[in-house]
Amino acid sequence: MDLMKTPLGDEVMRIVNSRQGDPNTYIDAVIHTKFGDVPVMRVLNHDTMRDYTTQYSDEITLVAIVPSGQMAYRVHPSRNELEVTITGAPMAQHGGISGKNRELGAQRFRAVLKSANDPALEASSRELLGETAMDLQNIEVVEFQLFSKAMEQFAMRSCGGIYRRTAVADLVRSLLLQQMAAVDVEDDYKPRGIDMVDPVDAAIRDHIVIPHGTMVYDAPGYIHKHCGGIYSSGLSYYYQDDYWYVYPTYDYKKFEEASRQLVVIQIPENKLPSLDYTYMVEGSVVSIIATGGLHLDDTSDIDKRSSGNGVRFADASKFFEGGVEVNGNKALMSRGKQNNEFISSKQKSGLNNVKMSEERISANTMYQASQLASKEGVHVQFVWQNCDPSLIRPGMQTKIYYYKDGQVRQMAAVVIGMQIANGYEGTGLVTGRYNRNAVIKLFAANEANQAK
Repeated sequence: MDLMKTPLGDEVMRIVNSRQGDPNTYIDAVIHTKFGDVPVMRVLNHDTMRDYTTQYSDEITLVAIVPSGQMAYRVHPSRNELEVTITGAPMAQHGGISGKNRELGAQRFRAVLKSANDPALEASSRELLGETAMDLQNIEVVEFQLFSKAMEQFAMRSCGGIYRRTAVADLVRSLLLQQMAAVDVEDDYKPRGIDMVDPVDAAIRDHIVIPHGTMVYDAPGYIHKHCGGIYSSGLSYYYQDDYWYVYPTYDYKKFEEASRQLVVIQIPENKLPSLDYTYMVEGSVVSIIATGGLHLDDTSDIDKRSSGNGVRFADASKFFEGGVEVNGNKALMSRGKQNNEFISSKQKSGLNNVKMSEERISANTMYQASQLASKEGVHVQFVWQNCDPSLIRPGMQTKIYYYKDGQVRQMAAVVIGMQIANGYEGTGLVTGRYNRNAVIKLFAANEANQAK
């Protein structure tokens, strides 16, 4: 049966007909130097990498065309104190600024040149060439790495101390809030708050010790590994769009209770290859069309066979909670009472690979379970054409709908990463139109484990 004649096809057309968003955008940039502002001739690429599993903030690159003279006499001499302002606006299909939303806004970043070449030194007859002459002779393609002003300061801050009578989640929230308040930037760039998933374990601990000199961006991970753990499905913390997001990395089972939800409708590759409208927002639900197909990477079985689908460790807390029985003049210890053993899921072969933890003695069950959580699913990625990246949040609970064997099926997932590409459309410097596409990365439940 043709997918477009199924209820899934009806939903695809409902998204297309909603006509939300704009197919193209316009992007411009200005480089701020100590010798004055340098407007770029054209932005070629503006890309953002978001890895929610291993990083804590965006990796942003900008590739632009700059006149050679201004590059040599203004930009390069200011290379240690550059800033870049990027502005953008949506464009309607017929060209011109869209009336639905006239501004995407302006953002100002710290900027670092990714190439240290000096055009002035490389030019022939250096003493005969001034800025204007070089501008008339040549142009330069320049690549910058951009940094959020708030994160630039945050990345240099450290913490440490003994924190008494507190829960681990409260301490993480308090540290991030305290350090955010100390960031000295303009109001438009100040961090606004924290969006944190409450952990199941809210036990109050007598004390939590963080060594002095621990970088603040390492503190949540240190607490998770060494101070009792926060979630049993991994820990991620990420700064995006002026908010901190703290959540369990691999937990894809909370779609119904999530405050924001993502619905992905997968259609076969080349079925509808060039849709202008690919998403729709209804309340807290963002529905998008995956036009390039889903690409799945399943190494879960190999990972379980090599590194284990279970863990064993001596539970330190049980040494002090009746772990030793005194009978007569003897102290008796039971392996069953002292050890903590569990598996993440049973292998269908019946052979479970339970390995000894690297921390042979531990009371941190949350962290030990987190080490297994990444093996309980598959990695899925897809292309989202003409996207709006601001709609996707770290750890967003997701449902993927797809058509297989004559049936509409679904898969639970969670967002673990995103790569956004704003690319210049055309080969000249005239059109000024940019396509904005994204690759979204998900951690999803194995299809074999889905309830029918």
